[in-house]
Amino acid sequence: MIYDHINRLKPSKRGDYEITEAIQSFINDVRNVGYDIITGWWKDTGTVDDILAANRLLLHSINSSTERINIQGKVIIGNNVRISDDSKVRGPAIIGDNVEILQNALIGPYTSIGDNCKIEKVSIENSIIMINSTIGTENVIIDSIIDEGSQIMSAN
Repeated sequence: MIYDHINRLKPSKRGDYEITEAIQSFINDVRNVGYDIITGWWKDTGTVDDILAANRLLLHSINSSTERINIQGKVIIGNNVRISDDSKVRGPAIIGDNVEILQNALIGPYTSIGDNCKIEKVSIENSIIMINSTIGTENVIIDSIIDEGSQIMSAN
């Protein structure tokens, strides 16, 4: 039902799909539309920059850290994480479950890595790496969102 309303939307002059048009479509079809008052903080995440800013805000609030020689600052480490001795994680950062960080990789600050990722030979800062991704390139990734299941590899 909701998909019918979304599928009828056309991009605005800015090229965006407007949530207000989807709500109006519900109202026009005499659907129940409600609201709630937010008492905490709220961040609009309509762009990549906004999503990365929200990630920084969340990571900034981390209170725990893991003390290891190759981990600096506030870092949350999931289960079954392997970080090679020649790699480093700088907080604030979150590393999900079943992640491998190998071969001189440098992670952070302000980086979130999802579950089941393999990261090698790369420097990643102020970025979000979604689940099941593999990165093995000798490049630098900054201010990026890497989609679920992505593979970024060197040509050699």
